Amino acid sequence: GFVAWMVAEGLIWAGLGAVFFPLGYLVGERLRDRVLGLRLTSPGFYYAASGAIIACCWVASAFAIAGGY
Repeated sequence: GFVAWMVAEGLIWAGLGAVFFPLGYLVGERLRDRVLGLRLTSPGFYYAASGAIIACCWVASAFAIAGGY
């Protein structure tokens, strides 16, 4: 039961992490200066956009959990 579930689910999530972590790091490195500039020039928009992104991630997670994922 548990070991089979860990192999089936764990390998999938480990594979996704192995693929998306380097891509996310690369995107973060390329956008770092732009985001910092936006935070300094327009902090209200920066924090509003950050909050909206976080809220969207929470809602997406809630739907995924409610859907059984």
